[in-house]
Amino acid sequence: MKTAITGTLILLLSTLCISTSLAQPFLSDDFNCAELNSVWNFVNPLSDGGWALVGAGSGDAHLSLTLPPGTTHDAWGPGGVNQAVRMMQAADDVDFKIEVKFNTEPAAGFNDQGIVVEQDSDNWIRFDVYSPASGPKVFVGRTVGGTNSSLLNSAIASGSAQYLLLERSGDTWTASISADGVSYTVATSFSLPLAITEVGVYAANPVDGLAWTSEVDWFFEQDNPLSPEDPVNDDSCDHAIGTETSTWGSVKARF
Repeated sequence: MKTAITGTLILLLSTLCISTSLAQPFLSDDFNCAELNSVWNFVNPLSDGGWALVGAGSGDAHLSLTLPPGTTHDAWGPGGVNQAVRMMQAADDVDFKIEVKFNTEPAAGFNDQGIVVEQDSDNWIRFDVYSPASGPKVFVGRTVGGTNSSLLNSAIASGSAQYLLLERSGDTWTASISADGVSYTVATSFSLPLAITEVGVYAANPVDGLAWTSEVDWFFEQDNPLSPEDPVNDDSCDHAIGTETSTWGSVKARF
């Protein structure tokens, strides 16, 4: 009887450990399915942006975030409103590592793409790459109690920030950039207490209002990546090659 009880306890503990090890603070996504996973929420503050899933199941899928010409969309917009179009999902308030690969690089008009981490609309972090006339720059900023402040605004070589990595360890944040997703360079580290509720990616055109489409290849929790990324034969979703789009309002994506 003692042996049986001990075996049962070992099995339960093993199951608990497995469940714990599989826990993720947010969902990693390679945007390879024909429909967007229901964890994502498209935020479209000026109701004129769009998103699309392109190339599902082709081995080269991505999410696009699109802005029309003629209207500026500023992450630090008038009245403290984040006007950027963004794809967000709920996240646990724990340590994590957000790693994002972009297929695109902003090339003109202060067009902008990056990572957003939010407690709420008045308390959040942005980590992004934008392009003034002088060439690309990496930017890190924080909004605390509705007040914005810059932490980093530095020129970088073209192609050096196709990958962005934002790591959280307690109240310490580290932002790094990479050209290849293997070798990362720390851009800056800072301290900020936040009770995290959401994470995601965004696109903006805050100065010249140029048309801009940011292509997000994938969005991973670095310790829980999808492998292989963009499989051609993927039984986890409908992998017919195609495109799904949305251009209106704040919507909950379909599963």
